[in-house]
Amino acid sequence: MLTYHKLKNNKLHIALVGNPNSGKSSLFNCLTGLNQQVGNFPGVTVDKKTGSTSLSASMNAEVIDLPGTYSLYPRREDEWVSYKVLLGQDKELKADVVVAVADASNLKRNLLFCTQIIDLKVPVVIALTMMDMAKRKGIKIDIAALERELGVPVIAVNPRKNKGIPQLKKAIEQTAQHLYHSPVRDFIDNKALAETSISAVKEQFPQLSDYTAIHYLINHESFDLNETMQKTIENIELKNKFNPTKTQAEEILQRYSRIRHIMQQTVSEPDPLKKSLFTEKLDNLLLHRVWGYVILIGVLFLLFQSVFWLAQFPMDWIELGFAKLSQGLSAALPDNRWTDLLINGVIAGIGGILIFVPQIMILFGLITLLEDTGYMARISFLSDRLMRSVGLNGKSVMPMISGFACAVPAIMSARNIENKKERLLTILITPLMSCSARLPVYTILIGLVIPKTYLLGFLGVQGLVMMGLYLLGLVMALIVSYVAKWFIKINEKSFFILELPTYRSPRWGNVLPTMISKARIFVMDAGKVIMIISLVLWAL
Repeated sequence: MLTYHKLKNNKLHIALVGNPNSGKSSLFNCLTGLNQQVGNFPGVTVDKKTGSTSLSASMNAEVIDLPGTYSLYPRREDEWVSYKVLLGQDKELKADVVVAVADASNLKRNLLFCTQIIDLKVPVVIALTMMDMAKRKGIKIDIAALERELGVPVIAVNPRKNKGIPQLKKAIEQTAQHLYHSPVRDFIDNKALAETSISAVKEQFPQLSDYTAIHYLINHESFDLNETMQKTIENIELKNKFNPTKTQAEEILQRYSRIRHIMQQTVSEPDPLKKSLFTEKLDNLLLHRVWGYVILIGVLFLLFQSVFWLAQFPMDWIELGFAKLSQGLSAALPDNRWTDLLINGVIAGIGGILIFVPQIMILFGLITLLEDTGYMARISFLSDRLMRSVGLNGKSVMPMISGFACAVPAIMSARNIENKKERLLTILITPLMSCSARLPVYTILIGLVIPKTYLLGFLGVQGLVMMGLYLLGLVMALIVSYVAKWFIKINEKSFFILELPTYRSPRWGNVLPTMISKARIFVMDAGKVIMIISLVLWAL
């Protein structure tokens, strides 16, 4: 159960949760704008995104974007982070209100997680996203009736168009002020799942809901409880022959049974045999056995061509600007070593850093667009067969592509790969990808060695060579993985289950902050090294 704390300086703490691809990140960006911070959760290498927002003139809030999860039965490290926060077992993170994000176009699956949170008896507001997608599918939702059935506020939002956000903020504030209360009755009869065991746990923890008590029985070993309490719960399990697997299975079946009943009352869905949506038609082309790979290679080619073509103009301006600055300082300052240090050491070093910023910003801006449109997930799907032949699976592609940016966060993202052997192989080969720190080196070498010519009048040779260098890193990574798989003796079945998000228009407002963030990281991290090398070269 969540541990609630007194609001300090009228600042509310909001936990944002939901299924992957439910629109949670879009809502977080909409609520917080540029007031965001990214770090790691204490003790684990899982991204922690926090931000601030104003709910009203009298109340501000801190929003934490918890990792996506499908239910309250965690498997991966990031799912455990969300789980512990929701169960009140995270010492660092406490929440006053939980905002559960649900995809209206896939409501049945999303409601499973929402109803589990409701039964924890925590203050919760449900934010219903993807209403436009549901409308295109012919799905109509009676939100007022759904709200009555669930017993908690349900607000329809569209973060991309800023619709429903004021209503959501008002519902959050009213929930924090206890104008809304948790439903008295559970969504399902949780106590009947293991009555004697639940009653025994609640004797030790009277504040727990019946459903929270079930989770204490299942996962108490991972909770922050003293040794006496751990032994007490263990004895309750043994005495009452508590079966966690059976209890979990019965709970899920009962929840889906009630969810189906609620959807019959509140949701109108079209005949599933009607014409397929635009997404399905587009997938027929983009995931085609032949054309899918041709398009993929074309997308990657355009990506690297654009890095050269679009960045050429700002790079020329930066180079010209620093040349003019150096000439001006040479004419104005006396001819001595300090002037030489300033012009050929400091100014040259700063110029050497800033001249690569346009390429880095453009590369990451284009990658952000691919992620936002939903195409990046298709790359994982297309590459699964190739990845399996070298001991990986389709999910390995995302860390490898992220490795083009930086190997450290890319390796961290490998936690989503359930199979231990595939996860280890992915971690081993990701540093072989050409990260952003190598981009300036490639650019210099290509500029020095490769002539600025075009094939067929429009195919830049420099862009082709750049693509070739990146593909070389990818090919070497696959070769190393193929060899390494014979030396890692872990026998574990591998499954590739991936939800393909619907195609959407990119969040243009999210592209520029991402580009600026990546440029700042390059300037502050790689820039320090470039500056030191520039000064060392001057001294030599």
